[in-house]
Amino acid sequence: MSDTNGKLSNTSDALHETAARGVEAIHAIVQQRDELLASYTRAQADLALYKERNTQLDMRLSQATAERDHYMRYCTELTTRLTNIQVLISTTVEEAKRAAYKPTRVVKQSQLDAADQQQLEQLIAKLPNNTTSDNGQTS
Repeated sequence: MSDTNGKLSNTSDALHETAARGVEAIHAIVQQRDELLASYTRAQADLALYKERNTQLDMRLSQATAERDHYMRYCTELTTRLTNIQVLISTTVEEAKRAAYKPTRVVKQSQLDAADQQQLEQLIAKLPNNTTSDNGQTS
């Protein structure tokens, strides 16, 4: 019977040892699961932060794009207006060059013949007299 008791105790010890190893393995698995859950929770929180940051950056990007488009349209309009002004100025200068002011030739009285002289005097006589006296009244 002692032989049977010895086998039973060996078997019991082996069972206890196997059970202890099983408990340690289960404990290690539970610890690993807890670590993975904590890591998953941190990853979820990081993902939520990244999503919020991404949303904010998208809003800022759309606002900056709208401002850029506005200023690009304004710049194009301004450039067009400045180009039109430049063309107007250059056209005006070219026209002024072609039709430059040329003073009329002043003819001396001595060169006028008698008929022309008489006609000029008649024209001058028809002009209104705009001379003013010292008190501001026309005579």
